[in-house]
Amino acid sequence: FLCCCWCCAKKKMLLLFFLVAGRVDSESRFSVVVDAGSTGCRAYAYQISASDGKIALALRGPKSSPGLASLQTADAETLKNYLAPLVDFAHSAVPEEEWANTHFTILATAGMRLLPKVAASKLYDRIYDLCSNHGLIVQRDEIRTISGADEAYYAALAVNYAFGQQVLLGALDLGGASTQIAAPLHLKKNKIHPEPKNFAVSSYLGYGVEVLSSRYFARMPVTACTHTVYDPARFFKCQESIAHFLGIQHCPPMSRNKTIRVRKFIQNATCQLPELYPTSDQSSPSSSSNLCIHYDVSQRLNEKTSFIATSLYYYAWRTLIQMLRFAGNISQADALAREWPKPSLINVRAGAKTLCAKSLHDILALANDNTQPWDSFIGNNERRQREMPRRCFDLAYIDILLDRVFGLSDRQVAVAIAVDELDLDWTLGYALDHAVRLAQDSFTDEKHGRIVQNLSILRDENYTIFFVFVSLSVLFALIGCCFHGRRAAISGSSKKEKCDRPVGIIARSGMRLVWGAPVVKRDRQRDIDDESSTVPFYADDAASPTRARNWGSRQSSVTKLSSLGGHSSLSSSSIAGGGSSVGGTPHQ
Repeated sequence: FLCCCWCCAKKKMLLLFFLVAGRVDSESRFSVVVDAGSTGCRAYAYQISASDGKIALALRGPKSSPGLASLQTADAETLKNYLAPLVDFAHSAVPEEEWANTHFTILATAGMRLLPKVAASKLYDRIYDLCSNHGLIVQRDEIRTISGADEAYYAALAVNYAFGQQVLLGALDLGGASTQIAAPLHLKKNKIHPEPKNFAVSSYLGYGVEVLSSRYFARMPVTACTHTVYDPARFFKCQESIAHFLGIQHCPPMSRNKTIRVRKFIQNATCQLPELYPTSDQSSPSSSSNLCIHYDVSQRLNEKTSFIATSLYYYAWRTLIQMLRFAGNISQADALAREWPKPSLINVRAGAKTLCAKSLHDILALANDNTQPWDSFIGNNERRQREMPRRCFDLAYIDILLDRVFGLSDRQVAVAIAVDELDLDWTLGYALDHAVRLAQDSFTDEKHGRIVQNLSILRDENYTIFFVFVSLSVLFALIGCCFHGRRAAISGSSKKEKCDRPVGIIARSGMRLVWGAPVVKRDRQRDIDDESSTVPFYADDAASPTRARNWGSRQSSVTKLSSLGGHSSLSSSSIAGGGSSVGGTPHQ
């Protein structure tokens, strides 16, 4: 009964927690977050339910290109036209009566981390001036660049919320200018909202596909990763070429040597990606460090941990399946499709080898084929012509990251970009974290009278408070009765009307009384006959063998010793006049 009361009360308090979060300062349950990435900006609108803190609505807006970093020298009119679709989407996604209570947040990632801090701050000031008069809540401190560590944590928060499993999942993200990884430090999911301390996070600035491929092909225009008219690309040679370019050519592939431990992996300096921009990410100095330094060097990476890979991980592998199928390699495409969304790295390598072996003519012909049912993300003909010739490089680079840099084993990575139409973007994690922080601030910020308002909200929820109060009252009453009864039993030797003298003798003999003993019934007539010659009974026979023998000669009914965990305990029947009884029972 008490367990049921506690569970119900806990559920009620959780409901009340998010109820307060939704009502404090009349703040809306809506939130608009703009992901200002390296290739463009996209707005997301979320509605968080006040009853359980879950996402009730999630909408994705159109993308504004190019990246925000390219607009640092743009005039006011150009910048206004760039931001207009983002603001219009916010107005259309959020009911007009909620505009004044909805936060409009613009958070930039790796593309803006590459800019000097002063230049980024001036651009944010201009954006704030343009967006602050559209009816939404726009705060200057909510237009900023987030650190790579924060981006990795928000991605992990989004993944764990969307999948809703009882174990923590890791998150992998590969963008245009950086790549992030968040690895759980333990598997058990203790809270609905995992904290940053539950993850080891790392961000590699400058190791996004767009930035890295530009640097790579600028230095080596024609390599094994390049499709030419006469020569195809070669997957495994492309891998070695990229590893040599990154300076990790001597780093052994983890998937091909299962005995390698993290200690050896860390001590080998060639396995760590060098910091390309060590001073750019000033908000988080350690975010560009290697992932493995966050782990205990005596432990291995947990092979039971599952990682969800989003963004380019998904796009590259999904495109691989479609290109193989449309090019006639049905068996390899079917093998990957059967294992989807967690394909084997061995099958991915085999399919990538086949794809890279095709000539540039075949790749472009496949890209121009509009009769095939391409996925929507690759449905544009112009985009296919631009990205497909680079897919061999993308697949080889992804394999190096997963295998040599992160040390993940086969079938440990699943790819996804959405779960039940909920996009797995880091903005989802930020919206959840922002809602929790608003709820926490509502209980701690006394400056604007929020505590008083919260108390009035609690009074309105009279049924919830009454239920919690009654449950706790019953719980404390029962605990008080238990302790009072035990105290009376131990000190009852001075109160003969309540307890017989043998209880006091047992207590002084050093034996610990056990609460809740069953009473062994005896013949009441025999108790009356023996009343005049009652001999106190010692629980420990060795303490007084004479008295023990006297007791045995009286042919009294005594329960046998029972053993539990190597200790013996005894239950005695009523042993003094009047049939008073005292008992002890094993208790673990």
